[in-house]
Amino acid sequence: MERDNGLIEKLLRTDDQSEDINKLCDIVRETSFQIHKFLRSGHLEKIYENALTHRLTKMGIPVIQQHELGVFDEDGTSLGRLC
Repeated sequence: MERDNGLIEKLLRTDDQSEDINKLCDIVRETSFQIHKFLRSGHLEKIYENALTHRLTKMGIPVIQQHELGVFDEDGTSLGRLC
């Protein structure tokens, strides 16, 4: 399956990004719902995360799991990093 690596570039250069972001959110939300319907409840969070990554990747949407994020106080002081 080919990946649409241009998706992120498209999102970054689009003047009206909100429509593309909303479409992406809809895809993620619907895919998550379908995964829950298939797997049901009771699995570890990592199973659902892996399933979502797998299905989004199959659709050609690039995914980074557990991307590290910096957390900052209101004055800009780094409070740490989350993964």
